[in-house]
Amino acid sequence: MLSESCLLSLLGVVPGVFAGAGLAWLMVRFAEAVMKAEFGSINLCFSATHIWLTLALGGALSLGSALIPALQATRWQIVDALNPHRRGQVREKQREPGSVNRGQLLTGLALSALSVISTSYHANSSKDGKPRY
Repeated sequence: MLSESCLLSLLGVVPGVFAGAGLAWLMVRFAEAVMKAEFGSINLCFSATHIWLTLALGGALSLGSALIPALQATRWQIVDALNPHRRGQVREKQREPGSVNRGQLLTGLALSALSVISTSYHANSSKDGKPRY
């Protein structure tokens, strides 16, 4: 379950990174055309480090988001799950209405923090190590 979820997520991450880079390049060229600027006057730099880091963070987010369904899948008894006439899910304690699922809350916070960190890193980095504004 976990490997299948990660594989499907990565099948979206890998082309998404390169499509995003290509779309950013096209949008910069469009902005140059709208401003009647010289072609190439707006510099857009992508280093291999940025691409690899984006792929790695996308993989980490894929793994993190695949953990919740994988953990939920462990609640099924395999023999019972294969038989369509039996209820295969192991009963869990009933939660009170309005209670918070701590696992989902912590996972969501961790994934959100990872997204913010990666965004701020990309926004403030350049080839020469000086922040861009």
